[in-house]
Amino acid sequence: MCGRSQFRKVPEIIEDFGPAKVGDVVEAALADEAFPRSMVPGLVLHKGERVISSFSWAFFDDGTGHNARLETAPDRPGWRDAFASARLVLPLARFVEGRAWF
Repeated sequence: MCGRSQFRKVPEIIEDFGPAKVGDVVEAALADEAFPRSMVPGLVLHKGERVISSFSWAFFDDGTGHNARLETAPDRPGWRDAFASARLVLPLARFVEGRAWF
């Protein structure tokens, strides 16, 4: 998880990922530049339907997050339960690593 990112807006998510129901997203409440604990849009499968909803951008209860690799997430204690039970797409537009935007 990067310390600073920009996420795609709802119309961009629909364009990039296909049709989805728009849930509790309030565009004005979403951060232009997101930091841990910011509200960001995410795409989730709910009862067989793709839904765009707002999520607090953090993983652990203390508001932090840590990078996980797809190859090792199922075996890591911090990711094992979440990896087995749910998936969420957080569509980034770009992120900062060090001082550079990617």
